[in-house]
Amino acid sequence: MNIEASLKLSLMAGIVDITGSAKYLKETKTDSLTIRVTYVYKVKTKQEQLHIAMAGLSEYFSADALENPNATHVVTGIMWGANVAATFEQVAENLEEVQKVEGSLSVVLKSLPISGEAKLDLQNKDKSKFEKLQISLSGDILIDECPQNIEDVMRVFKTVPSRIKTLNEGKGQQLIFVLYPLKRMAEIFKHELQINRMIREVSHLVVMRIEDIFEDISTGKKKFNDFLNEIKPWEHYISRDWRDAIRRKQAERIAAEVKTQRELSTLLQKIRGGQAEESEMERLLDDFDRKNPCSSMSIERLLREKRNVTLKIRVLKDFQPEKHLLKEITSIKYMLSGLYDKNVYLLHVSEEWETKDGDNSFKQLRFFKSMIKNGTDDSAFIVIDYDLHHSDLENDKDKANKCCIYHAARGKIKSKDYYQDLLKKLSPSQISFILKENSSLSEKDILQRHKDFLTEYPTGELTDDEFVGELQKLYKDGNSSNYCDYIFAAIDKDRSGTISFSELMSAVALTSIGNADNVEKRLSLIFQIIDSNEKNGINFQQLVKFIEVVTELVKGEAAVNTTNIKVIVKQMFEMFKKNVEDEQLSKEEFMKCCTQKYKAIGCAFLPDIPGETMLIFVA
Repeated sequence: MNIEASLKLSLMAGIVDITGSAKYLKETKTDSLTIRVTYVYKVKTKQEQLHIAMAGLSEYFSADALENPNATHVVTGIMWGANVAATFEQVAENLEEVQKVEGSLSVVLKSLPISGEAKLDLQNKDKSKFEKLQISLSGDILIDECPQNIEDVMRVFKTVPSRIKTLNEGKGQQLIFVLYPLKRMAEIFKHELQINRMIREVSHLVVMRIEDIFEDISTGKKKFNDFLNEIKPWEHYISRDWRDAIRRKQAERIAAEVKTQRELSTLLQKIRGGQAEESEMERLLDDFDRKNPCSSMSIERLLREKRNVTLKIRVLKDFQPEKHLLKEITSIKYMLSGLYDKNVYLLHVSEEWETKDGDNSFKQLRFFKSMIKNGTDDSAFIVIDYDLHHSDLENDKDKANKCCIYHAARGKIKSKDYYQDLLKKLSPSQISFILKENSSLSEKDILQRHKDFLTEYPTGELTDDEFVGELQKLYKDGNSSNYCDYIFAAIDKDRSGTISFSELMSAVALTSIGNADNVEKRLSLIFQIIDSNEKNGINFQQLVKFIEVVTELVKGEAAVNTTNIKVIVKQMFEMFKKNVEDEQLSKEEFMKCCTQKYKAIGCAFLPDIPGETMLIFVA
């Protein structure tokens, strides 16, 4: 703000109020997602100047005015005209949109053609960016229009010169005052002053510190408002106790901001009047960061204390509110009765359970989300948050006592820990899926292998190291580490960080043991593994990498010949006249390469287990 230091200090401390076109100076951004750009149109009409040395001027001065202890300067010049400020404001969805719209808007406003018959030619893409802008005007003249877009603002600006003609004989409003010290005026007119004026200003260093404090208050306000804005869409799904505590902190911050401004204002006036020393201001400033509730340091400390709210919202964002979340609940039994015709899955969560057993909460949540992703129309997925519904479920005999997933059918609870139950007992749908991927196996084979698997791994899960160890038993001459690392994320479908029996059987399906009579099925699974990001295409480097890890798995690291592997993959791309640098093979093209013209290529992707020794869960 191009304002002289003492006036700027008075403005920040609330000693000076602003009206008219300068009102926009007080309109600052209160959160990070608010877009605000102000365009000021300035018109100067006339400058009037009083020459101090003019003969006879002393006759027009009052001795009483010169002796007024509150007067320090006299106006000797006025610049007339009018300013009109247009403020464009919009709330964005993210910081990227803020930067994009503010940047585009600034460019457009800087190029505004105001004079003559010039027209603003906004492209359709620019117009769409600015459709949500709210426009407000503040000015030194009365504007009886409400502009709806940038073109309307231009039209209003063009009328400013004609509107000025009706104000003060066409001069408009006073824009700038030229001040002259009364003490110097008295010396010129040889008037002996009877009072001693003492108007002191605080040092430049203290002015800078006060500026920093107001900037810090603004920063803290933005952070707190960003926090409130993050909560707002989810306020019906957050504990009332949590919301009430946040509201109390908000009121405390606002009160502290008002009190701080009042204290600075009072102390500043006392210092200027010689009634207080600058050291008092310094003590007030020294305590600000640590003790003042509206400092950004205090706000950051508060946000750390309320991190549970942020984490809760982060969890809630993974769900569709109207479909998966509850605003209120009467009882679990009553809710299930209304979903009689559906397979219902209830995820029970709370901050306490997350703190006590974070690993379990993580696995249950990830598994629940994977179920939603693969769910069918006859399924319902609902989150029950005990931080929100604790009082509603306090006496409910069906309430949970840990983070878990309930499964209910025909209104009755079938499992109170569906995730753990699935690890230890295969469902019909799991068996069906395993059979589909492993066509060489029977249901009896799968059930026996699952039984043997649980004997060795009672939890029903493999860690990444255990997964490596099991495949290493299959490929004694090779090294399974890189292969397991490569396929782990692809077969860990529920993103639990462990491998279940069902997921392990997906890995087995890639080998000839699990799928010996169906090469196309194996290749299809391999494509899914390589295309783990689901881009419907695999590039040159991805194919090279997979053959490298497969070769290392079967024969060891020494057998990997990257040069030969690249030749094989290059042949695949040449078959479809594709560039290895920036093009991809589709699933259809990949399958064709491996099964038709270049059948030998398929051998590079299909690791066969040597010998007759097999794991307990592999035929």
